[in-house]
Amino acid sequence: MKYETQVALARRFLHHIEHKTTDMLPRVSYNTRTAYTCTNHFDQEKALLFRKYPLLSGLSCQIPSPGDFITEEYAGMPILLTRGNDGQVRAFMNVCRHRGAQVEMAESGCGRQRFTCPYHAWSYNLDGKLVGLPDAATFGEIDRGAFNLVPVPVQERHGMIFVLHDTRGAPFDVDALLGSELSAELATYQLKNWHHYETRRLEYTMNWKGVIDTFLEIYHVGKLHRTTIAPIFFDNLMAFDPFGQHLRMSIARRSLETVRGRETETPDLLAHMAHVYILFPNGVLVRQGEQVETWRVYPGPTPDTSRMVISMFIPKPAETDSAKRHWGKNMDLLLQTVLKEDFPVGTTIQSNFHTDAQAHVVYGRNEPAIAYFHQMLREAMGVPEPMPEAMRSPQVAAA
Repeated sequence: MKYETQVALARRFLHHIEHKTTDMLPRVSYNTRTAYTCTNHFDQEKALLFRKYPLLSGLSCQIPSPGDFITEEYAGMPILLTRGNDGQVRAFMNVCRHRGAQVEMAESGCGRQRFTCPYHAWSYNLDGKLVGLPDAATFGEIDRGAFNLVPVPVQERHGMIFVLHDTRGAPFDVDALLGSELSAELATYQLKNWHHYETRRLEYTMNWKGVIDTFLEIYHVGKLHRTTIAPIFFDNLMAFDPFGQHLRMSIARRSLETVRGRETETPDLLAHMAHVYILFPNGVLVRQGEQVETWRVYPGPTPDTSRMVISMFIPKPAETDSAKRHWGKNMDLLLQTVLKEDFPVGTTIQSNFHTDAQAHVVYGRNEPAIAYFHQMLREAMGVPEPMPEAMRSPQVAAA
């Protein structure tokens, strides 16, 4: 983040602190509870949002060298992501062209030059080319070039890797996807120079949007997190900035007040704030304190389930015991907050959506990020914002 942006955000926060305010929308907004439960809507989300939009698939530092790879199938398609000997990132369907078995079974690895199917040992190089066919003489003649791994569009930019989970999809441009302003801001973090510390994979009984909702408002921090992160961050205080379909929600640490009047003299204002970026539709990138986190959230088998890939990145490799203990504590605090506080509440919310207690969800004026996220989802899906009849003004009803 550019320093002038840090200064502007710091002053924005300090004004809010002084006047006991926060960034707000002009009015409350609504969503239908069935957006979290309807099977038809869920299937449409998977077909559109997770097939037609490039998805954040990781950071460059997770596969920094030739022969490094990652596999995943969270968006419904098995993907093999590799870095070739030419340094380029490529993405393929992780499907053997012989009988359809999964070519690579490991979740990640390094130094690999070939990927060999465990069924009949057909093998492919880092470029996806079929380079090994056992007992070729008895198998018979085939055009090997027609049996390479199937590629999918991928692009690496600003230390991030995006994949389009559609074999018929066209190449895309990340800068155009993010927009010039957000693209330039993310470039300042130099994510390619960070180091992968740890990745955890979770499955929860929450709709995938409900998982992302937990990141998008600070209204609950002083209540739900009063013994964990509430002593660190101001409650009900946030700065919201949209970037097309994407957004940034910034929150202030209580230490920010120590620089009041010295904003332009403080070299590292990032130390006094945390920034949550939603990379539409399902990527969450968090820049806070000493670390960067990515939360990639996917639909589970049903509308009531979700899958998450949580990765933490650090500025230098954790090579000493003290460094490992330090980053281990950071990871534990991160997971304790969500697993013991956010998600237990989230699972009850998901369950209660199946009762008749409420037909609609309401997002407050002080929750602009979550309201905007769902607005972008509705626009992408072609669904209007619901307006409960009992809550319509006469002017709105007449219109």
